[in-house]
Amino acid sequence: MGSLRDLKDMFFSINNPDLVTQTTMVVACAKLGDIKFTRQQFEITLDRDVIAWNAMKAGYVRFGEPLNGLELFNAMEMKEKNVYTWSGAMGGLAMHGYGKEYLDLFTLMQQENITPNEVTFLSILKACSVAGLVEEGWKHSKSMTKDFIQSMSCAPIAEAWGALLNPNRIYKNVEMAKLASRKMEESEANNEGAYVELSNVFADFKNLNGVDVVRHKMKSKAVVKN
Repeated sequence: MGSLRDLKDMFFSINNPDLVTQTTMVVACAKLGDIKFTRQQFEITLDRDVIAWNAMKAGYVRFGEPLNGLELFNAMEMKEKNVYTWSGAMGGLAMHGYGKEYLDLFTLMQQENITPNEVTFLSILKACSVAGLVEEGWKHSKSMTKDFIQSMSCAPIAEAWGALLNPNRIYKNVEMAKLASRKMEESEANNEGAYVELSNVFADFKNLNGVDVVRHKMKSKAVVKN
């Protein structure tokens, strides 16, 4: 895409830039790493569409300012918000450990009858885990059924099962914990961590035979330890 300076020079050479050009500048500047200039371009963009709003919000998240992103999200008109807008705002909060703010936004999303997608469920478990809200993570993990995860079209399946594993282990949901760890193993067949998680689940529930089975499987598949 070239340097930010080249991009600025090109933009300033355009007389009366239209909405498409202004929105493109917001998106490009957010990706290139100049949050100040991104904000300036966003503020002068007239009739902002959802792309411009989402780009500015993503820029705040990228530079570790998720609360500014949340403030921006709250300033959007409700009609402009779709599930991706909601998930993006919540994902930024989850990434930076704002668990309470995430849950408040998730509750509002439910009140607005917005159907969560796979990104929403992945981020809620991450947010609860990072913020130490294990009980909340468990409550929401029960909504994250195996059918939902298996229906994911593009999300990282192993990550989804991994996010679901910990609260089920803590709250001793034996069958779901075993299922989650096995699915991790299937998704990441040569990843030592997936096998270790499965072994830990069996150990948690005093199933020494299961631990031995996992160890033998690792040897037979020549799984490399990191």
